[in-house]
Amino acid sequence: MFKFDIKINGLDDLLRFLKEEPGRIEKRFQGGLEDIGKILIKQAGDWAPEDTGQLRDSIVFKVGKNVKGQFVKVYVPMRSKAGAYANKMNEGHYRVRNMKSGAGRQFMDRALSRRTTEAHDIMEKELNKTVEVK
Repeated sequence: MFKFDIKINGLDDLLRFLKEEPGRIEKRFQGGLEDIGKILIKQAGDWAPEDTGQLRDSIVFKVGKNVKGQFVKVYVPMRSKAGAYANKMNEGHYRVRNMKSGAGRQFMDRALSRRTTEAHDIMEKELNKTVEVK
C-alpha cells in the first residue's frame, strides 16, 4: 500500500477568510445601498413639485435585509405631512401651478429609472472591492 501526506500552506488562512467574508460583503453592500439611497433622494427631490418644499423634504430611504437579500427603499412615509400628497402626485392625480419642468408625475419612478446605471456601477464597485486579490 502506498501512503502520502499533502500539506497546503495557507489553507487555514483561506478557510478563516471565507468564514469572515460574508459579513464584509454585507457591510460593503450596505454602504453602497446607502450611497444609492442618497442619490435617489436627491434625484426624486429635484423632480418633486415644489410648492412648500414639504414633499421634497419628506423623501427618505431605508437600507434593510429580507429573505431575498439586502435592499434600499426610497419613499415618502405615509405618516409624514406630505405622505398622501406624495403618493397622489407620483400617480399624477395632482397638478401644481408653475411646476418646474420635469416635476410631478412619477417623480419617484423616474428618479430610479434615471439613476439605474449609476446604482449598478456603485454596487459593481463595492463587489470589486470585496473580491480584490491582495
